[in-house]
Amino acid sequence: MSLLWTGSNHNFGCAVDVKYYGKDSLLDMGTTYDYFGPEAEPRYQWQYLKEGKLTQTQIDNRLLLKNVMKAAGFQAIQTEWWHFNGISKEQETEDYYRIVHEVKSKFIKSKYSIVVFILNFVSFRLNAKQNKEI
Repeated sequence: MSLLWTGSNHNFGCAVDVKYYGKDSLLDMGTTYDYFGPEAEPRYQWQYLKEGKLTQTQIDNRLLLKNVMKAAGFQAIQTEWWHFNGISKEQETEDYYRIVHEVKSKFIKSKYSIVVFILNFVSFRLNAKQNKEI
């Protein structure tokens, strides 16, 4: 995660990083989780299939994960097969930065307060999302 006030989607409960377990083990996605080389980027996966750097099974596993997450309301990104956004930073920027600057100015000296704030804020965002769906 990045610093709280820099605006990472993870910091605001807007994104998740996900691995997919099959019946007995993690599905093979062609790279490890949090591998930041080009082989992990979905935008290059068809090229790497042609070059033999990824297999059809690995791409199928990535597509399975992407489709499951899409069905749950998340959006994939083109640079990490494991990263999914529940909502974009742009959709919530105004509220986030207002709240984050408030926290930064009031609680910056207390790591405990920031952790409590993050947990409360993530809980607030999840509840707000659920309420919109009702």
